[in-house]
This record gives sequence, C-alpha cells and structure tokens, in this order.
Amino acid sequence: MFEDDGVGKAITQRIAALVAADGEWRDNLWRVGTLGALEECLSLAGSGASLARKQYVISTARRVTEQDPAITGKRRGQILGSLPKKADAFSLGSSSYFIMKHEVESVRVDYFDLWESHIESIDESEDPKKTRVDINSIAGYIAAALRTYGFSDRWIAKTCSYYLNHSSGRSSLRALIGKASEVFTNGAGIYTYLIPLIRRAAFDYRSGPPWLSKEEFSVRFAEYFPEIEPPDHVGGLVLQITALEKHSAYDLFVRELSSAAMRSRIGAGKRTPDFSDTYWVDPGDKCEMQITSADTPRLMVRSLDSEGGKHLLQPLTPELEAAVDLLGSSDGTSSRAACITSWAMVETLFADSTDFGSLADIADRAADLLTCMYVTDLLLGLANGHLRAAHDEFSHKLSSATPGQRFAFTVEHLAIGGELMAGEEQGTVALQEAKRLVSNSRYVHTLRNEFSESLRRLYDARNQIVHAGILEPYAMHTTLLVASKLLAAILDEAIRSSFYSEEPTALLAAKCRWLLNRIEGGTDLAVLGSFRGSASG
Repeated sequence: MFEDDGVGKAITQRIAALVAADGEWRDNLWRVGTLGALEECLSLAGSGASLARKQYVISTARRVTEQDPAITGKRRGQILGSLPKKADAFSLGSSSYFIMKHEVESVRVDYFDLWESHIESIDESEDPKKTRVDINSIAGYIAAALRTYGFSDRWIAKTCSYYLNHSSGRSSLRALIGKASEVFTNGAGIYTYLIPLIRRAAFDYRSGPPWLSKEEFSVRFAEYFPEIEPPDHVGGLVLQITALEKHSAYDLFVRELSSAAMRSRIGAGKRTPDFSDTYWVDPGDKCEMQITSADTPRLMVRSLDSEGGKHLLQPLTPELEAAVDLLGSSDGTSSRAACITSWAMVETLFADSTDFGSLADIADRAADLLTCMYVTDLLLGLANGHLRAAHDEFSHKLSSATPGQRFAFTVEHLAIGGELMAGEEQGTVALQEAKRLVSNSRYVHTLRNEFSESLRRLYDARNQIVHAGILEPYAMHTTLLVASKLLAAILDEAIRSSFYSEEPTALLAAKCRWLLNRIEGGTDLAVLGSFRGSASG
C-alpha cells in the first residue's frame, strides 16, 4: 500500500473515483485523453462525417494534446504536426491520413513510457494540499488513456483499489502505470465462455456455432474443465471473446448473450435459447459463475424518487415525460439503440424549430446547463463541507446564508486566498478544482467545451448508425457510458427545476448561457449563485 498520503496516492484515488460505477456524475470521467482524441480523428476519415465535424474533432485533438502533461517538447510538436492541416483533404487513403495513422500508432506504443517519465518528475510523497500538481488533470488523462487502450472501468477501479488497500509491497502511481503497461504489452487474449442450455429449444445441426449439441457441449466442457463434473444440460453455447482483461471480456460476453435473447424474442419462432443463469469461463476460476449485468451505465435520476415517491407515479410535464421515456429506454437495450434514443432526449429538451441542419449545436445548450450545475454543486459542496467541519468566522457566515449566498461567499473567500476544510481524498481534489475556477475564468469555458464535446460525440455516433450504416462507431460504448451519466444529471436537474418553475428546460439552458456570457465578459464567478433562482433560496 501507499506509505504516505502524498500526491501519488491522491491521483490514484482520483482515477478510481473517475470510473466508479456508483459515483456522482460530476466525479465521473467525461474528458477524452490524447490517444482517444487522435484515434477519433482517424475514425472520421471513413465515417462520412461532415467537414465541420472533422474540423471540430481535429481542433479538439489539438487542444487535448497541447494540455497533456506527459507530452512535451519535440514529441508534442511532432504529434501536433501530424494533425491534418485541411479537414477537406482528410480522407481514407490520403497522404494526411497515412501520416497521422503512423503517428497515432507510435503514440499508442509510447504513451505508457511517456507517463512513466512524467511521473518520475513528480514527488509522489508531496502533500496534496500544498502541491502545484494538477491532480484532477493527471488522473483524467491517465483514466482516459486506460479506457482507450481497452481496459474496462471495473479493471481500472479494482487495480487502483489493489494498490490503495491490498498490495503487500510499497505502492506508487508509477507501479500502477507499470502494471497497465505490462497487461497491454502482453496483448489481448481469448476468453472461452460455456453456457449450458436447460431446454433444447429446437436448435439442430443447421444452427452451427456457437450452439453445440448435448454431446458436443459435454466434450468441449471436458476439454476445458477435465476435473469438473459437467452441469445438467441439453446442449449449450460456447462463446469466444478476445479482450485485454477479464472484465472487458465479461462485458462483451453479456452483450452477446443479450443480443441473442433479443433476436429470439423478435424472431417470434420456437427457438429460444433457454440457458441457465450460470456460466464457466477459461481462463478463469474453474468454477460455476453467476451471470450478472454488464458494466453498463447506471442511470440515476434521484428527483423521480423525491417527495415520498410521488413523481414515480404522477405525470410530469410533457417534455419531461418524453425525456424520461427516451432516456429510460436506453437502459437495458443495445448500445446502438441507446445512442439513438439518448440523443433524441437531448433534442426533446433543447431543440427548437430553427435548429434544422445544425442539430449538433444543441449540445452546446446542454453543455451550458451542465457547466452551471458542475460549478455550482462543486462550490456549494465545499461550502457545506466547511460548515460541517469548521467552527470559524467563515462557517458562521455560511450558516445564516441561502445556498445562492453561500456560493457567492465561497467564491469571494477563495478569491482572497481563504482556505476551506475540504476533508480527505476527493475533498482535496475538489478544493484544487474550485481554486482553479475562481482564479481562471477561462477554465469555465474549457469545462463547457468538454461537456459539449462529450454530447457531440453521442450525436456523431447516432448519425453514423442511422445515416452511414456503421455498425459500431469509434468508442461507441465509452461515448454512451459518458453521455448517459451527463444526460441523467440533466434530467435530474430539469425535474427538480420543474418543482419550482413552469419554465421549460431550454429556457433554463438559455439562462445558463446568459450567465456564462457575463463571466466571459469579466463578471465575477459569484454571478452563478443565481443559477437556480428561487430553488436556491
């Protein structure tokens, strides 16, 4: 485990929080890393994307690369130099495409080494409360890279937990990066899943793999598990999944089972694969395992379960009812279908009759709302934490203030160099993030762009599925994972707002744009204290 509560431990804790399945939306990872941004550029060359979309993604890749703390000097210049100069000339087979392809392949090979070199320059034992190291930024770039390499969120969280809580040796951030590099270098492996069928369901020799007859399944089971008595069965399925690690393999396995169940359901025939809720996997623990859900986005719209649960039973406004239906239908369906219905929710809440031909721009409206939500919740969370933990003049001032006033007081307090009792682990990161927002108004604009980018990726995936016939757009599952968290947060805010106001969500987003315009014009960040209006009183 870590021997001290230094920067290395704080970054590892932050990485774990960014990928936590049950974490708050504002603590989860929505940023894209350098490798992901570069690979996204390559993917657009053959996607049929518009010129505007290509230029937007290229610009994003440039910004993300420029801010990557592990890529500096000539290496950064080389990567930036490989980005297409003209988006209209960037297509499959073009010279600019091949130049960038070589560079991206080089980055994929070198990126772990770049991070290990950067971490060597950091004093991992330094006090996180005094450091100038940007904990949130480093954790975000590392977590995003691990996702891009093919690691599941579950693997990332469990590996962080191992080094934080269970390792018998001395833990370090560098050891974590080294472990991920080792797994990636070893390459993807084949995971073989055996699922017994409990009813024959009219499958026969014409069905072919992955279905196996009773005799074939028994033989295959004995090949993989010679010391285990085969379970009762009338045949079975054998699925072979190629993945970097077992948690990613399991998620792919569950998706294949779900697809088979969906096909048999709409096939309306007599062949329904009736399998038990258990499986065996090699390599694995050589024992019967229980089938659970894949590592899919968990939608949390807590406002529906407020006020005694009445909103679970009573109708909302028409736009919110439609939004709940659309986002709710994405839970439990295929990623392709979920991309389409999730984006439809965005249109339902934010689009108007003038948006035809520029629907991607409505992601900016959702991003305006998310930015105000994020900044407000971050600073109010710190203010409330200080109020509970401290007994000083500032906590006394906070105790008699409304939420909107607390926000403004906290901005003013941090602006003059005041400190807050933020608690350990994520409190330190939150305070560092809040100080950055207060001292640099341009960071608010950066946040807004990052939120917009996340939702524009959802729109692009939806377009590729619906209009270009692309079966699996680049990083589709990660795009949906990120967007689902953000959209659930938007819906939660919209429903809570409806308790106090009859204004539509689009009008709330317009208010957010007005407030952000004021900040960009030089107004103090404290102006966001009025974001929630009477709901903050």
